[in-house]
Amino acid sequence: MSRVLQVNVRLSEGGAAGVARTLHDALGEEGFSSSIAYGYGPSAGASPLEADYNAIRLTSRLSAAGNLIAHRLRGEELPAPAGGRLSALREAIEAVDLVHLHAIHSFMLPPTGLMKILAEAAKPVVWTMHDQWLMTGRCAQPGGCEGWRTGCDPCPHLEAYPSATLDRAAVQFRRRRTAFDDLEAATSVRIVACANWLATEMREAGFADVAVITNSVDPDFWRSVRGAERRTKRSEPKYLFMSRDLRDRAKVDMPLLRKLAQGAPGRVTVVGDNLPEELPGVNHLPAVGDRTAMVQLMTEHTHLLFFSKVDYYPLTIAEALSAGMDVIASPSQAVSEFAMDERVHVIPDGDWGAAFARVSSRMPQRTLPDYLFDPRRMVAEYAELYREMLT
Repeated sequence: MSRVLQVNVRLSEGGAAGVARTLHDALGEEGFSSSIAYGYGPSAGASPLEADYNAIRLTSRLSAAGNLIAHRLRGEELPAPAGGRLSALREAIEAVDLVHLHAIHSFMLPPTGLMKILAEAAKPVVWTMHDQWLMTGRCAQPGGCEGWRTGCDPCPHLEAYPSATLDRAAVQFRRRRTAFDDLEAATSVRIVACANWLATEMREAGFADVAVITNSVDPDFWRSVRGAERRTKRSEPKYLFMSRDLRDRAKVDMPLLRKLAQGAPGRVTVVGDNLPEELPGVNHLPAVGDRTAMVQLMTEHTHLLFFSKVDYYPLTIAEALSAGMDVIASPSQAVSEFAMDERVHVIPDGDWGAAFARVSSRMPQRTLPDYLFDPRRMVAEYAELYREMLT
């Protein structure tokens, strides 16, 4: 049985962590054993899932704080894992046959240092791109900025996540590319993009042989939605908007939500924490973590609203389609991944009023196959890639 180490900055939060956990839980069925190393959990402490996954925590609270400061001033994390954590990481790498990297930025450890460690170990590396960090010199989510085409010199958006105070993007751009070139020279490396549009941009950025394996919904959601009763759509649509933090302007369009609430009072539900203002006519619920409860919410509504400009392969849309919903979305590259499904209505900016009247009565004819969002599909595709790398 071949052994795989999953490495991600978080264990219990975020889409990349969900993919790592899904692979860890199911790879045994494909003939692999899996272990997990992660950076830190909520408030830079231990993840609540650390014991469940017997995971190796790489970043202490003190190191996370130091890394945040170093990143804002220097453009890269500085302190290496301390207190035996670096030795534990090296031992974990030596104990496996292949290392699968997910998101390794955002105050976990110096990413170029991790690439150097992997080059020294010379173990095959699969690296899933859940964002554009490797393409840029500074941020992970550049949005519409294409500074990566010219070396991020200068960086016009120091506020882009993870934010910085000083602009050292051009220096770090060269350091990242050099570290990656050294890694490729030392061992076999395969980049995997979580979306087709991201793979296209990775190739344009100079990364060759980029595979595409789209994310699935998580197993708990999949089991719940397969057992849920799909309700017949009512003549009067009910709209659902979901975002964990409703203060996030890159994902939340408050003026539009306010406008929709006025036009459809009592038929708009907003789910998430930190609602920045009261929205008359809106049903507001706190963020939902329980997967069965989320399925229940989705089956009670007919249309998902999606405004994000920084997602890559939005699992919220995949979940909504799995639950039998229609999706009304602002234009974005991420939404284009689902555009072949007639339940996904991409609305040009400024045309929401007429669009709602049009999509409310339209019957879908062509849909994406359900297996596309099945966790077993994603796990099988990664397992096949592992076999290729180890052969």
